[in-house]
Amino acid sequence: MQVVDFTHDVQTQPDPIISADLIGQTIGGFRVQRLLGEGGTGAVYLAEHEAIGTRVAIKVLTGDAAYRDDLRTRLIREARATNTISSPHVPRYYDFGQLPDGRAFTTVEYYEGETLRCYMNQRGGKLTLGDAIDILLQVCDGMCAAHAVDVIHRDLKPENLMLLRQRSARSHVIILDFGVAKLLKPTVIDGDATGIGVFIGTPLYCAPEQVFGAAVGPACDVYALGVLAYELLSGKRPFDGDGMELLGKKVSTDAPSVAAVAPELPQAIVDDIAAMLARDSKARVQTMDDVRQRIERWAKHAAPFDAPTVIARPIDPSPSPSPSQSPFADALQKRAAAVNVDDIETKKQPKVSLSLWQQLPALWRQPRTIAITIGSLVFGFAMAQLIV
Repeated sequence: MQVVDFTHDVQTQPDPIISADLIGQTIGGFRVQRLLGEGGTGAVYLAEHEAIGTRVAIKVLTGDAAYRDDLRTRLIREARATNTISSPHVPRYYDFGQLPDGRAFTTVEYYEGETLRCYMNQRGGKLTLGDAIDILLQVCDGMCAAHAVDVIHRDLKPENLMLLRQRSARSHVIILDFGVAKLLKPTVIDGDATGIGVFIGTPLYCAPEQVFGAAVGPACDVYALGVLAYELLSGKRPFDGDGMELLGKKVSTDAPSVAAVAPELPQAIVDDIAAMLARDSKARVQTMDDVRQRIERWAKHAAPFDAPTVIARPIDPSPSPSPSQSPFADALQKRAAAVNVDDIETKKQPKVSLSLWQQLPALWRQPRTIAITIGSLVFGFAMAQLIV
């Protein structure tokens, strides 16, 4: 079995040689300004269009990876896959080509924010229920759109989710890195870049069926979202370890219940996460739409003012449509509308019955009450005169 592990395909410290290589050059009408980050196979630059000022990110394969056909295929697959998806949670790609020296590049919508991993680390690795619901529902929305056009991500994880600030109080989720996506209906250009028997993904988040390169479907992404939900609500992952030992656990052992590490969670949430993490893909929740409906019901267990913390703002607001109000906020509003205010007041303090004469001193001290009282007296006097 061939193993392709993208666990370490994350940003590292910039290589000064690579950084200086393209800065100041023009690629497809965009002038490269600075290096944003560097991974194991490529570098990402910030560039600005010379005429209209639009900012984009340019991803360039570097080193030996620049001339590997499989990685060039992965780069174009990512661009093709994401551009078939219509969702405010998926970035748009604008161009694909190669530099004069043969290195492949893509031009993609640019955002400034932070990954979900950074956001989690700042909060001790565990989020509030309201924060987790808000993020998970947005990932569900993006993946519903992807699955609708037969695109399976296969590598959902906190490092591939970026959080942006909105004008509202909640963060907006962008799903990154469709480079290992599976196209259920591959085109002639794409082919089937992975095939059977090749493991693609990140061991900590991959579904058991990915371990041996078996055929995958939407349930593969459902499993990854289950791992994410488990981690967001408990600060732990269902399985930990390295390499083949970790993969062996996934195919031979059922995921432990999240209740073991987060006993405060309601049983309904524990059961839903278990259904997402079923070892047998056929026994798992089958669609992201089903997952979304389950997570929406979690809102009734969240505190009414359990709001996520806002973070960074997108640099260029023009490329993306303005995201709608958070789905969690909608669910919370429905919940608030169903609350009986009298019931809340009854729980907080006993009701005291006072006579009108006992209430007058307090009422008279309220300016609005005085105005209404005087107005009522004047109106009553006028009506009495008319009747007489």
